[in-house]
Amino acid sequence: MVYLRLRPYSDQEKILMNPAGHKQILAFLKEVDMSLAQPLTFYLFGGAAITLAYDHENRTFDLDLVDTYSQVISSFGPDSKVAQKYHVYLSDLPEINLIISKDWRLRTKILDLGFKFITLKVADPYDIFVSKLPRLEPKDLEDMQSLVEKGYIEATKLLKILNQNLKEVKNTSGCLNNVKLAFQMFFSKTITVKSGRLIFA
Repeated sequence: MVYLRLRPYSDQEKILMNPAGHKQILAFLKEVDMSLAQPLTFYLFGGAAITLAYDHENRTFDLDLVDTYSQVISSFGPDSKVAQKYHVYLSDLPEINLIISKDWRLRTKILDLGFKFITLKVADPYDIFVSKLPRLEPKDLEDMQSLVEKGYIEATKLLKILNQNLKEVKNTSGCLNNVKLAFQMFFSKTITVKSGRLIFA
């Protein structure tokens, strides 16, 4: 049986089918930078942060910017011509959705990529990894695996960080189970909760 698609792919679906690599993301950001009239600071999480700072072979379809200027986000969203050209777009990531400690900005590092107006600050690898735990969608797992394989994430340090943010982990629906699953998947380790803390079983 042959199934016919009844509607054309949307602009966002086209991007999702062919995510951007390192060179495409740089070219995309260059065009964003050229459109600006004043300096802006971008705080970058997600797969794009991994691609630019930690694993150039990683690919992504969006740039997760924390609480960034809505006008910039809308101008370079999935429906924009620049997004269609480079297969990547800007996406707003509200800080309220992050389960990491509030001082995460202090752990970011500046990437000097030669932009005129953009100051690009990428999140720490552990903050990126932890921020993906609530969802664990296929692309999240790929990004997390990339950080582990490149040696940026160590199980004991990760457990310590999660204990420091255990309230947020417990209060986020499904996150504690995802934490247990992630440790089994990436480190072949079983964890449990004892006396109000995460420990290796």
